[in-house]
Amino acid sequence: SGQGEAAPDKKLESWESAVRMYDQALKLDEEAEDAKFNKQLVSRMIKQLKEQMQQQNQKGSDDENEEEKDKDEGDQQDQQQNEQKQDQDGENEEKQNEQKQDQDGENEEKQNEQKQDQQKNQSSDNQEKSSEGQNQEDREGDSGKQGEEKQSAEDRKNEKDENRPQSKSGEEKQEGEEGKGQAPQMVKLTPEQAKQLLDAHKSKERTLIFSPPGKKKDGKRRAIAKTW
Repeated sequence: SGQGEAAPDKKLESWESAVRMYDQALKLDEEAEDAKFNKQLVSRMIKQLKEQMQQQNQKGSDDENEEEKDKDEGDQQDQQQNEQKQDQDGENEEKQNEQKQDQDGENEEKQNEQKQDQQKNQSSDNQEKSSEGQNQEDREGDSGKQGEEKQSAEDRKNEKDENRPQSKSGEEKQEGEEGKGQAPQMVKLTPEQAKQLLDAHKSKERTLIFSPPGKKKDGKRRAIAKTW
């Protein structure tokens, strides 16, 4: 009576048709026990089938709803993930930009510090060189000044020596040294030249007072004049 592998809709249709046929048979013979039993059996089977079909429809609807819900949740998760990824990408890019700016700032600051240090060292070197040059000039100036002072003192001393009158003994000594340094030469003189030379020697002679030791006579000593 239609309990095969047919689809539920076809089963329901076949079973409802069998119930109508049992109703017609009962109209003809109300005491037909087989018809009553079969009608009740098929009616219960129809009721169970409808319940199963309703459950299946509900389950299908629930499955569709679940699938739709899962799809919505999946879409929502995908959207959240995309948003998170975008936020993460934005944060990473911002951090990278900040790090790059910080690095650029540090590099620029280091370059400025190195430049300032180089300028400072260059200025210090220039000052040292200038100081060394000034010291050298001062030393040269002092040396020149000392040399000038020494030369001036020597000049004054020489001038003083030149202006100081020489003693006769000094002249004679100088003449003796000059004569000593020169070899004696034999020069022939005329009688007139010899006389002039003799007169010149006589003019240089000095009178010496000679007092011999002894008792005083009449409280006075007789001076002895000697010329040589």
